[in-house]
Amino acid sequence: MRNTLICTVGTSLFESNLKNLSESTLEKPNNWQLIKKYYDGKNFDLLAKELLKVDPTSRICGAEINTIEAAKSKKWLNLQNLIFLVSDTDAGRETGNLLKKYYDQRN
Repeated sequence: MRNTLICTVGTSLFESNLKNLSESTLEKPNNWQLIKKYYDGKNFDLLAKELLKVDPTSRICGAEINTIEAAKSKKWLNLQNLIFLVSDTDAGRETGNLLKKYYDQRN
C-alpha cells in the first residue's frame, strides 16, 4: 500500500475559483464572503481555516483538494505524506503555501 502522494500545484484554485468568487457564483459555500475577503487580503492562514469548513469535494476547493480527496478513498493509498510540486511563480508559491496550511490543519 502506498503512503505518499505527490501533487502538482497549479493556480486554478486562485485564478479560476477564488479570484472570481462573488454573489453571482452558482455553487458558492455559505462562508464565501470570508473566503473572498481572506483571499483578496492574502491572509492564507484564515483562508485555509475557511476552506476547511467547505466540503473538500466542492468545486470551489480546486483541483488539488478535490483530487487528493478522491485519492484518499482508494484502497491503494494510506495517505501519510503529501508532497506538493509548485510552479516557480508567486501565484504558484502562494497556492502551495495555502495548500500546506490547509493540510497541516486537516486530519
